[in-house]
Amino acid sequence: MEIVGQRFEKGVYFLPHLMMAGEMLKEISRMIKPLVQEQKAEAKKGRVLIGTVEGDIHDIGKNIVVFLLEANGFEVRDIGINQKPAKFVEAIKEFQPKVSRDERIAHPGV
Repeated sequence: MEIVGQRFEKGVYFLPHLMMAGEMLKEISRMIKPLVQEQKAEAKKGRVLIGTVEGDIHDIGKNIVVFLLEANGFEVRDIGINQKPAKFVEAIKEFQPKVSRDERIAHPGV
């Protein structure tokens, strides 16, 4: 995805390339999610609610974040795209997301 983003910035790739890369990432995520979950059988590090607000129908970045969070042991509820603020409030009350300050995603150099 990083290479696709760089090529988009340079004008080598265009919106259809970004969309195709996003779809490929979704499919890869779907395929490896069971394997990641097998390896991450330990207790979840936290609960995260994610979605995009009303007027935003873009989900490539959101899906990347979901993938990274799940791969690092977080429980994620994705309420989708183009959601009204009331939907977020409702989902927060129901799901009760929580991440402690000690739970950070492992990142090289951090």
